[in-house]
Amino acid sequence: MNDHSKDSQTRYLKETAIVLAREGFQTDRTHTGGLHVLLDGSPLCEVTESGGVTYRNEDIDEPERPDAKDKVSDAQDKVDGAA
Repeated sequence: MNDHSKDSQTRYLKETAIVLAREGFQTDRTHTGGLHVLLDGSPLCEVTESGGVTYRNEDIDEPERPDAKDKVSDAQDKVDGAA
């Protein structure tokens, strides 16, 4: 990966973290370079460096959590669309 691409991905993840914080989510960087997304302190999903959203079924097993995951995806799409 070249420096320009890495800088773009870092900027994308920082912007995504800002948007998610405004929506009430907590975030933290992953060891793989993505962005952990937490809801009420519990893992919800991950935004990958490539712009995808991944999750584990056990992390969205309560009624409000699938909607929250979709909200993360929508927020990530806004940042991706603005790039």
